[in-house]
Amino acid sequence: MLSEDSARDIASQLKEEHVSAIGLEEFRYQGKSMHPFLKDGDLMVVKHVKVSALCSGDLIIYQYANKSIAHRFLYCKPAIDGSLDLIAKGDNSCERDRSFKSDLLLGKIVQINKDGRVIYLERVNWRIMSHFIGILSLTEAVIFRNMHILKVRLFNKLRISPIIASDVARFIRAPKELLLRALLLMSTIGNK
Repeated sequence: MLSEDSARDIASQLKEEHVSAIGLEEFRYQGKSMHPFLKDGDLMVVKHVKVSALCSGDLIIYQYANKSIAHRFLYCKPAIDGSLDLIAKGDNSCERDRSFKSDLLLGKIVQINKDGRVIYLERVNWRIMSHFIGILSLTEAVIFRNMHILKVRLFNKLRISPIIASDVARFIRAPKELLLRALLLMSTIGNK
């Protein structure tokens, strides 16, 4: 008879083999950059996908400086060397991330286990809302960048107090955060 620890180890190994065989991997979220949608301890199921399978607003995980980063995919652009650079952004940030090479993409988050409930991000309602949130996130990043440029070029020369770029970006962040919270509430109601 197997001990409880041995049985748990075998079950864990079988699960890992099954997950890798079907192209899925699990990650535990840690950080604040995707708050309120992701919180410390949320378990993310990640599917290995090609860049061509991504849509603006999809949640992705990529490797950067020996860290796994979970952020929202915004767009990709051709790099000088002919490869693709991907652009992502945390929901809780005004600025977009630095671009990264497509070979650093670990995958797309397709499921989140949070507080005892499961959110399937591949369902149509989540795909539509994720795309909408992606558009809001890109808008927020563009406004923030342009306000920062305006501040540096104009306000610093005139020595007058500017509207702070992050304050302007809050006009976008507030409805985006409200939408995220509403989606999380709906997922709670839908799973009961």
